[in-house]
Amino acid sequence: MRTFALLYNLSCGTGLRAQTRLQRLRLAFRARGVELHPYFTSTPRCASAVVRAAIATDCEAVLAAGGDGTLNELLQAAMRHPDSLPIGIVPFGSGNVLSHDIGLSGGLARIAQELVGSTPTKVPVGMLSSRLPDGATVSRYFTVAAGIGADARVICGVNLAWKKRFGIGAYYAEATRQLLFPSAPLPFFRVHFTDVQSGERREETVSQVIVERVGYFSRPLIAKNETAPLTSHVFRLILFKTRNRTTYIRYGLQLLARRFNGPSWPIGNVEVVQATSATCELLPGATGTDVFTEVDGEPVGGLPAEVTLIPQGIRLLMPKSQREQNCAIAV
Repeated sequence: MRTFALLYNLSCGTGLRAQTRLQRLRLAFRARGVELHPYFTSTPRCASAVVRAAIATDCEAVLAAGGDGTLNELLQAAMRHPDSLPIGIVPFGSGNVLSHDIGLSGGLARIAQELVGSTPTKVPVGMLSSRLPDGATVSRYFTVAAGIGADARVICGVNLAWKKRFGIGAYYAEATRQLLFPSAPLPFFRVHFTDVQSGERREETVSQVIVERVGYFSRPLIAKNETAPLTSHVFRLILFKTRNRTTYIRYGLQLLARRFNGPSWPIGNVEVVQATSATCELLPGATGTDVFTEVDGEPVGGLPAEVTLIPQGIRLLMPKSQREQNCAIAV
């Protein structure tokens, strides 16, 4: 029988209901000829040990049972192991942007079927290098998006208990709180990049940059969103060239509406471009604690920061239909 390793984030639940769901997941995979070897952790930072164990026991792949943050920790481990196995996600977390983007949703039987039948697909990944308060630099890989500015401030402010209970709703609640009851103006900073479509080297003053590898964040802004897919070698940059909170509220409402197939339309002072890298720096007089950074919903550090693309990336278990779609429109 084939075997997959499963990194199970205990923050997804430890009660009877969670145990029943995990058992049903194992049965769903077993019915399709795959035995899951679960590794339980209260901190996903043990992902490197799980990857090493999976390689040593001849597993075919490593799955992350959790949200985008759990997969992000598995991604860090996979990128540190040149001989790493393909990785995949079982969407049990509060934020499941990647799984929705690649069409991996539904019941446990369908998820198991899609993962067992998928072909590992080479996916370039992003890397954010960011400054820590002590002056050191830290780098994190990402598959969904990196955020610099307002959204990273929201990530840092999310109540963890609310996140566990309400999932992605906790992010919307914290964003609403910060927008309606601001403690300080959103700080501006500079972003430098080369526009892929025009070839122009550009510099913009912004209050937020979202660097996405999926279509979720730009979807509310583009009626026909042919966002660069995971298999392409570009980012999509969403530039907020304002700190007007009404603009942010409008964007948030459109983002929420798009989750229910609502309309898309442009928003003033918000631009969407394509690039292969970007650097962000503070304006004169600002401090390193004024602007925050995050990747895949996890806080990282502050400015200055640089975002680059790692072409060799990872091998991702992607549903066959989505893999064909991504390969067909990849840049």
